[in-house]
Amino acid sequence: MRQLDPSVTAKRPLVFCAYSTGVVEGGELSDSHYDTLLRLQEWGFPVNPEMRRVTGLQGCIDYYQQLEKKRPALGYDIDGIVFKVDSRQQQQNLGFCV
Repeated sequence: MRQLDPSVTAKRPLVFCAYSTGVVEGGELSDSHYDTLLRLQEWGFPVNPEMRRVTGLQGCIDYYQQLEKKRPALGYDIDGIVFKVDSRQQQQNLGFCV
């Protein structure tokens, strides 16, 4: 993405997708990471349409297999999948920092 010549970067079809939030001041968000992303989407932020909430190991495996089948037809490259614990409190307990 980074180039010495900004006109090279300007020609690239870059798209922003919200995957999380940073520090939130003056308001509160849900403890659910998934619900927070849905709220960001309601506010007009683009969120990846492939985002899903799954439960348990089998849910993760099933989602991985579904996305693996879709991968060749996606309009962008991916190098893997990130699974996140849904509870923001549990994320902090596990060591995730904002």
